[in-house]
Amino acid sequence: MGSMTRVIGMIPGMAKVTPAQIRDAEKNLKIMEAMIEVMTPEEREKPELLAESPGRGKELPRLLEKQSSR
Repeated sequence: MGSMTRVIGMIPGMAKVTPAQIRDAEKNLKIMEAMIEVMTPEEREKPELLAESPGRGKELPRLLEKQSSR
């Protein structure tokens, strides 16, 4: 948990956030981070390319496969 817990602790009104919520947020952040890391520079600059792609259902597995091979 570490750094995210400290940051959340500094934000007014965030004292009600539970450790489980922080863990879930960190897990989701890591997933998003991994997906962004394997995107092409063009996809990073224009993420709508992924949404507009006719094979967009295939994009997530492609991104996850690239990430797992690292």
